[in-house]
Amino acid sequence: MAETGSIIKKAREIVGSGVLLDADASNAHYRNYPVTEHRVQTGFEDSVDTDFSTPPDNVLMVCVKMESPDDAVKMRAALPFADVVRFVGSDWYKLTRKGVTKALGIEKLCEALCLSPKNIVAFGDDLADVEMLRLSGLGVAMENAVPEAKRAADVVIGGHNTDAIADFLEGLFDLR
Repeated sequence: MAETGSIIKKAREIVGSGVLLDADASNAHYRNYPVTEHRVQTGFEDSVDTDFSTPPDNVLMVCVKMESPDDAVKMRAALPFADVVRFVGSDWYKLTRKGVTKALGIEKLCEALCLSPKNIVAFGDDLADVEMLRLSGLGVAMENAVPEAKRAADVVIGGHNTDAIADFLEGLFDLR
């Protein structure tokens, strides 16, 4: 996301110079805080530590910790090119290019491959996944998903910290 530098600058202005940030890029996950203190999740252990003085290249999403909902309102107003979406049950917000969604990604991929979205199986658990789950031929929500994702899905399986997806795919494709 070419706007990464302006997002980081605005986050520091609005939330404060010590704002916690992370960014998903095509080559790595970056963060400016110790993973054990704030986001203990599988996959964050190998993050690249950075102060974001030079924003990484090829950033797909920036996440900002904002404890005040007023800060999120200010970020939306200051960054009209970005969608600012709170992760359910969290003080973290993801910022992505406005209108760029998982559902749009599926539509573009299907168009390029001459497939119908009805031939796609999608897995999700948060608000950002709802549109994708509805679009796909088979929408699968995780047991720990937000209620909106569960309602949008065709099937609800085990939680994200289990082998539920592998088990589901093995059963779907009769791989057992």
